[in-house]
Amino acid sequence: MSRIMLFLLPAVLPLLLYVVSFIYSNRKALRYGNKQPKFFSKELYKAFITGMVIALICFCIFIFTNFYYQTEGLYIPAKIVNGELVKGHNN
Repeated sequence: MSRIMLFLLPAVLPLLLYVVSFIYSNRKALRYGNKQPKFFSKELYKAFITGMVIALICFCIFIFTNFYYQTEGLYIPAKIVNGELVKGHNN
């Protein structure tokens, strides 16, 4: 779940912020009688590109930290020996 949030949230966050700002500016335009903004505009494209760049940066950070903290050796899973649980460990 944390990996999904690591990639999904940074990519979606700029788009969500754009939608919120669009709704706010649309209501403000209606309140003051100004021209309503269009949803599909340069700002949506910029928000999409920003989201993809942030997701790419988070992906690169995840890959580099995953390789850095990776342990070498064979993992021995947990097992029960003489009725007692022996925790898993790296050999």
